[in-house]
Amino acid sequence: MTTKMTPADFRPATMVALATACDWRADYPVPFQPVVNKALALMGLTEDALGINKATGQPQTSRNCQMAYKYAADNGQGKRGKRGKWGLTQEGLNEASMHAATFGITPRTAPKAPKVLASTFGVTVAPTMAPTIAPTVGVSIALGRSTASIGDYHPDPYIRSLAIAQTPCFGSWSASAPTCGGCPLGNPCHNTLTTRASAIAARLIQEALAPKVTKVPPTVLQSKAEQTSTAGVASTMIAAFKDADEFFNRTDVTCVICGNDIVPGVRALWAEKVGQDPGGMAHKECGQPHNHN
Repeated sequence: MTTKMTPADFRPATMVALATACDWRADYPVPFQPVVNKALALMGLTEDALGINKATGQPQTSRNCQMAYKYAADNGQGKRGKRGKWGLTQEGLNEASMHAATFGITPRTAPKAPKVLASTFGVTVAPTMAPTIAPTVGVSIALGRSTASIGDYHPDPYIRSLAIAQTPCFGSWSASAPTCGGCPLGNPCHNTLTTRASAIAARLIQEALAPKVTKVPPTVLQSKAEQTSTAGVASTMIAAFKDADEFFNRTDVTCVICGNDIVPGVRALWAEKVGQDPGGMAHKECGQPHNHN
């Protein structure tokens, strides 16, 4: 009898296998078939363990790995490359890091690019100035005591992954919770929590050290002539509304004095003529400012 498994059951192993193949680098697509082989090895499955997919004619195990990656890519964790290549975004690497301990794999940061000496190209480099030391920002996260002596559920990574998939609270380990103290998944659960906390701490430090950008609105300077002209126009308009009729506004209109909208539901003013222009509407506080001071 064939065990029924879904792509969701294959996702942890697929993400870890892909991260390993990418050497834990984001946006670094690699051929997908070795990833599938690695994922099946992590799960302890053979290629024909689930039979053949009738729709595609390929092994169901391979199909489940492909669908697991498709769902990850659709949600922003996967980075599709050229045909036949898979990759991960930084978010995908973070997810792979959470599952790595389940399969006995230690996640690591991506390797740095090799340094190229300027002398190789006959370039003379100026003396290096003393670097500016950024202020130290500390982030403290209390995770409780070590769980090295508890939580040895099963040595087989695949069996552990099945148990984890059926444990909704996995990754929420607490030293003060009685349930966690006797949980056979305590050790990998604590490792997962530690990985998540480390990622959060790194992000908080980056946000704390990021330069704060303050947007300054542009200042528009008017000449004295423009200021006099503007003031004169405003005075003429206000005079036109001195004895204007007051009404209840029921639609969106523009105040002829300040240029802002007069929203429906407020009382406004109407003047038959404003200077040399036809009549218009204005806010009560714009047309009759002396009544609102």
